Amino acid sequence: MKKEEITVDKIHKLYEYYAQRNEKALNEIFHENIKWSQLPGFPGGMISIGLKQIFKNVFDGNANRWKEFSFEIDSISIGPEFVLVEGRYEVSAKNSGGQATALTSHVYRFNEQGKIISFQQYTDSKLLWDCYSLSLS
Repeated sequence: MKKEEITVDKIHKLYEYYAQRNEKALNEIFHENIKWSQLPGFPGGMISIGLKQIFKNVFDGNANRWKEFSFEIDSISIGPEFVLVEGRYEVSAKNSGGQATALTSHVYRFNEQGKIISFQQYTDSKLLWDCYSLSLS
């Protein structure tokens, strides 16, 4: 995937690969040292480097915290240096079943070969913590 070939359809495919936890497909579009930044205030928020850390810290972490965790895309904006994806997390806390919808933005940056080199998350983490903390009480 070259930089100029980044399309809305390819971004939708990326989210399909996330949902499927398709490591092989993600490995083809992620740079080997991708920097994945979840907000420090997000439940489990941290920086992960590389696909193995992303699977452990993000995918497995979310599976441990949430009964349901999905991202619904509202819009995709493709710029010369980045892709901005706006949408909503739909979550259900694992222990209590508390539910929340949090507005979210994801910013992706690509190298010249079209590989994703970074991910930055922006979301209403307080809303998610409120939902999550219901499961701790």
